[in-house]
Amino acid sequence: MIKVAFQVLVILFFLSSQAQDSLKVMPVKDFVQLVREHHPMMQQADLMQEYARREVGVARGNFDPKYDFDFTRKVFKGTTYYDYLDHGLKIPTWIGADIKAGFEKNSGVFVNPTNFTPPSGLLYFGVDIPIGKGLWMDERRALVRQAQAAAQLTEGERRKLQIKFMSSAIKDYLDWALLFQRVQLLDESIRLAEIRKQGICERVIQGDLPSIDSVEAITLLNDRLNEWTLLKNALDMQRNKMELYLWSPDGLPLELESRVVPQAVSSVVQEPNTVVLRDSIKEQHPEIIKLRAKVSHYKIEQAWRRNEVLPGVIFSARYLNTPDHSFRNDFNYAYTQNNYKIMVGLAQPLFIRKEINKMKLSAVKYAMAQNDLTMAARELNTEFENALLGMKTWETYQSRQTQNAALLRQLLDGEQSRFQNGESTVFLINSRETKWLEGASKQLESKVKYEKALLEVYTSAGVFPALVP
Repeated sequence: MIKVAFQVLVILFFLSSQAQDSLKVMPVKDFVQLVREHHPMMQQADLMQEYARREVGVARGNFDPKYDFDFTRKVFKGTTYYDYLDHGLKIPTWIGADIKAGFEKNSGVFVNPTNFTPPSGLLYFGVDIPIGKGLWMDERRALVRQAQAAAQLTEGERRKLQIKFMSSAIKDYLDWALLFQRVQLLDESIRLAEIRKQGICERVIQGDLPSIDSVEAITLLNDRLNEWTLLKNALDMQRNKMELYLWSPDGLPLELESRVVPQAVSSVVQEPNTVVLRDSIKEQHPEIIKLRAKVSHYKIEQAWRRNEVLPGVIFSARYLNTPDHSFRNDFNYAYTQNNYKIMVGLAQPLFIRKEINKMKLSAVKYAMAQNDLTMAARELNTEFENALLGMKTWETYQSRQTQNAALLRQLLDGEQSRFQNGESTVFLINSRETKWLEGASKQLESKVKYEKALLEVYTSAGVFPALVP
């Protein structure tokens, strides 16, 4: 796989400096912007919308005007039996009627008298109107409206895909930041453990401390080095996972330089306005949009199937004229009474079991879609309320864990002072330091859990997460 150096990101986005000059911070907002603008998954979602628009265009194409040309000639033993010429324009309308205009010219020895036209031909203008089946709803109108409903369904699917994908990207970023800070925390603890080991070994050599204390110090250092090795491996794998989200404007995959790091775990997601989000579920949630589109689809089908039960009666009327006469002078009441062609056609099965059962089947589908919408609305509200409970739970947990980490640090500092005064032991210092590291790590984890709980509130409401400026 082709990989482009991450220097491109430096040009595209501002990367603030970390405390160390060799590190560059990739803010979460820049990461999210890059993913939203260039990731193939997001572009795929936009293509879904374009696909739906084209489907609507295809359905609307059934209402395009149509030109017909028909010429038939029969010659036998040198005799021209007939020449039939008929061409014209048919314009479908939304009310179900078709407007027709054309020119007909028939000639020959054996022209059917019913097809006779003047030598100059015959112009006609008229309309075909369905009186029963197809008057209120027909297949053409049903296809357009169903395509529009499908476009709404696609829009709901597109939003669902985008929200889910972006939420996953932010969660992976938070995991990356958590692992990075935990590695930093272990770096500091290893540095302290090495200093302590050296000091203890020197004091053991001088006879100030028993030799068992040096064993304790070396064991602790090795444990932390092993933990650092595993944690660093997890961080490297998470960095590789983050690269899957990074793409250039040209559609080429990007890779992270080793000096690019995430921002510190802090306030990433904005505190949600629960009132606004709760109201948005009813109108903007992707699942609600999809199910409403499904209801609309079956409602249109139901109207169409009801119309199909009616008798298939077609009324056609044509006004006739010849090219050598003026429409302006001849188009009057007396003229139209003597120059016209009308037709009434009826096509109806004796038994309409097929149409009736299709109508009843569409009613069942419509009722099932309505039930799905009702149940989904309640389930989504429950999911949102549960997400709020999770957010409040992790907010409380995080507050207490932050306090615990600060208190454990105080205990460690106090124990170190006692050790320097000869009032404590290496075992107690190591124990205090281990407790503090666990508390500090839990504090970082609780912060990430809280940020993910905030994300869950937004996603359960079907809204893109709002990030802290």
